[in-house]
Amino acid sequence: MTHKEILEKAIQKAIEGGWRPWWFRAYMLVSDPSQKTLEHMAHTTIEKMPCVEFLIFNHDFAKALWGETAVQPMTGKKPQVSEKDGVISVDFQIERYKYHLQQMVISDDPLKYLGDNM
Repeated sequence: MTHKEILEKAIQKAIEGGWRPWWFRAYMLVSDPSQKTLEHMAHTTIEKMPCVEFLIFNHDFAKALWGETAVQPMTGKKPQVSEKDGVISVDFQIERYKYHLQQMVISDDPLKYLGDNM
């Protein structure tokens, strides 16, 4: 997939996940109702973004894309809870979107990472 295709797919998935860009209200009020499709919104979002990094590293965008469910770092699995001698312990956990944001930041190609992990 090209970077543009990855970005379009990510935007579409984030919109489906509840993300509403800053221009969403105005778009819904003045747009032609026949064009209020996810594909059109994704295309319009790409046109309105000042830079790709502003979008892909946005926390609201990431939350809608990956969710806020806690996962174990490195494995991406749900945290394990155990009980021994009446003491409950929980493995360290981080919200899924934060984990993926961290991985994107250190990735050589953040858009490739995004495409591989949607």
